[in-house]
Amino acid sequence: MIRWVTAAVVVSALFATIYVVMQQAERQGADDAPIRVASQVASRLRAGDAATVDASDRIRLEDSESTFFVVYSAGDTPLAGSGTLAGKLAQVPSGVIDAARTTSHGPVTWEPRSGLRFAIDGTSVDGKVVVAGESLGPTERRIDQLGALILAAWAGTIVLLAIAFAADQGLVSAGRKRQSGRERS
Repeated sequence: MIRWVTAAVVVSALFATIYVVMQQAERQGADDAPIRVASQVASRLRAGDAATVDASDRIRLEDSESTFFVVYSAGDTPLAGSGTLAGKLAQVPSGVIDAARTTSHGPVTWEPRSGLRFAIDGTSVDGKVVVAGESLGPTERRIDQLGALILAAWAGTIVLLAIAFAADQGLVSAGRKRQSGRERS
C-alpha cells in the first residue's frame, strides 16, 4: 500500500505541475496582443498619425473580446482610443498608467467589474500613455478546458496505477500461496 500511495503522490505532483505550467503559459500568452497593439499605436503617435488613432472604431468592453486601446494624457485623462466601458473611453487604474511611464512593459490583469477581466499593457509615448488590452474570457475558457483534460488524464492514470498495484498484489499473494503449499508438502 505504501508503494501505491507514493506512486499516486508522485503522479499527482506531476499532473499538478503540468497544470500550473500550462496555466501560466496560457495566461502569459494573453499579454501578447495588448503588448503588440500598444506598440503599434505608440508607433503611429510617434509618426504624427494621431488622426487614425482618433478615428478608431469603438469597442464595447462589456460584450466584446476584441483587442482595444486607450491613449491617456499626461494627467491620466482618456484622450482617444477604441475601448469603451459604460459608454465612455475606458479608465484603467492610475497605477497602470504610472507604471507604463516608468517601465517599457508591465502587463497586468484588470478587472473593472465582476465578470470583466482583461490582460492589459501600457507604453509611454511623448508624455502620453497608450494602454491596450484584450478580454481574458477566451484564455480562461481554454485554461478551464485544458484543466479538465489534465484532471481526466490524472484520474485515468490513478485508476491504472490502482489496477497495476492490485494486479501486482494478486500475483505476489498467489506466489506466496504456491510457496507455502510447496513448503507443506
